[in-house]
Amino acid sequence: MERKFKPNNGSFNLNRYFCIQNRNKSFHHIKLLIEKMVECKNCSNEFEGNYCNQCGQPASTHRINFKFLWHDIQHGLFHFDKGIVYSVGQLCLRPGHTINEYMAGKRVGHFKPLSMVVVLATIYGLLKHFFLHEDLANESSKIVINDTSINSATINAIAEWVRDHGAIMALIVVPFYALASFLAYRKEKYNFVEHLVLNAYTSSLRLLVTIILFPLVLLTQHGSGADTVSTLTTVLELAVTCWCFIQFFSNIKWTTALKKLIYTYLIFSLEMIIAGAILVTLFVLFIYRNKIQ
Repeated sequence: MERKFKPNNGSFNLNRYFCIQNRNKSFHHIKLLIEKMVECKNCSNEFEGNYCNQCGQPASTHRINFKFLWHDIQHGLFHFDKGIVYSVGQLCLRPGHTINEYMAGKRVGHFKPLSMVVVLATIYGLLKHFFLHEDLANESSKIVINDTSINSATINAIAEWVRDHGAIMALIVVPFYALASFLAYRKEKYNFVEHLVLNAYTSSLRLLVTIILFPLVLLTQHGSGADTVSTLTTVLELAVTCWCFIQFFSNIKWTTALKKLIYTYLIFSLEMIIAGAILVTLFVLFIYRNKIQ
């Protein structure tokens, strides 16, 4: 007698087989997920990945050794995780586009703008302090008010402070540049803080020019070429600033961007004149107040 084939039983067994296989795969997948889960050593949260989604602590914590100590010094004191090298390279190759990308959110690997100003200004200040023998504080300075001589030691002390605190002075002028460009480019719809970032990176680029040309300054500090190097530095600083702004404001004609940059420098000069007048007035009032007392 011929046995009839029952497709239903075969179909049922096949479906059951696939169900069991899928269930085993699911169990295996869940097991792998559980094995990949890491308990945060900082907040005891269980998570998957390289960083805790609660407190941000890295999943892997290495043993404290000299490598750990060096990384801690870099990150803790200088926040130097190779970002400054990458940012400097990008600023040298495509400054305006790099700043635009940073503002658009592409910020991983980039050094913070104000921190970069401080680091580069500090480097330049150290180079001047240790290698450049110029004694601005010893130059004679005298102010005469109503035939009364003001002791030049005060002026020299101010000049020396400005010279020795280049990083602070570099930071102080960034908001003035930002306000000037904010007013000159107000139709471009960037807010003041975005202009602050733009001018911080542009100031960093100018500082980089002075650092690169510093060997020429050393070679000509006692010769007749000092004025030439100073002029070259100023021209290059203006050139990189124009390049940066024209790239950054690429949505407008380069002639328009350049014209507004000229307005920026005019506004900045006016700001410096007003700030200088206020400081001189306060200084004179301080002198007269001490004289009366």
